[in-house]
Amino acid sequence: MFAPVEQWPSFRERLAELDQTLDLGDLPRQLACIPLDVWGMVLLDPERYLPRSGHLLPRMPAAEVQERWTGAHGPALLRISLAFVRVLSAVAGDALRSGPVLDYGVGWGRLSRLLLKYVPVNDLHGVDAWEESLEHARECALPHRLSLVSPRLTEGELGDSFSLIYAFSVFTHLAPDALTHNLRRLAEALRPGGRLVITVRPPEFRNSRRMNPDQKEGLPPLTEGVVHIPGRQPDYGDTVVASAWIEEQMRVCGLVDIQSEWNHADVFQVIWAARRK
Repeated sequence: MFAPVEQWPSFRERLAELDQTLDLGDLPRQLACIPLDVWGMVLLDPERYLPRSGHLLPRMPAAEVQERWTGAHGPALLRISLAFVRVLSAVAGDALRSGPVLDYGVGWGRLSRLLLKYVPVNDLHGVDAWEESLEHARECALPHRLSLVSPRLTEGELGDSFSLIYAFSVFTHLAPDALTHNLRRLAEALRPGGRLVITVRPPEFRNSRRMNPDQKEGLPPLTEGVVHIPGRQPDYGDTVVASAWIEEQMRVCGLVDIQSEWNHADVFQVIWAARRK
């Protein structure tokens, strides 16, 4: 569990000041001396920690909505989200703060709201192929731009000006053809030097309870580059990929400086980052 913010007087003083001056357009400067973990706790219950101005910040959706979209909720989910944001900040570098930044598969905004610490609200854009996701995001009063996009992105649909595009647990579900198609479109939406950060399922996910629920016998090693178990919707389901395969797909899209990261907070999400030439 996270320690309550009230245990740290210095943070209380910072939050009291923020409560009096909160400006959505100036959050990166105002939050510069408020740690990311504290910001995350504030977002779990904004009006508790910022009684005067917390209503200006996005609300959390109901626990059942969080569970349906992510499999967790509350502080447990926050731990996973913070772990990814730290890696994202490290691999993105200046691209995170220079903007504009795109959250591809924004859902109800569990990651984009954390990024308000680093990215001016006008430079943050969230898109999703599910209108239901965007409805929840709007109900949460996310302050940044939200847009519906095609399940298979069309040429030029996202423009070509983003300094950073990230997609958490989107490519984990796309069928191989849809995965490679949308990966190419995201690469095209980056400006020169822009960075792409995505997560994929590693081969080990095949022996998770989700893909091998009986757990009676381990599945054999992954011999092909990608394996997909279809879901109820076209192009959707559970997908695992080999490292060499996803690296090659990134190169085909013209991406360079390819690197991978991983953390214990979410063992079945491998983070891949690359840069457009």
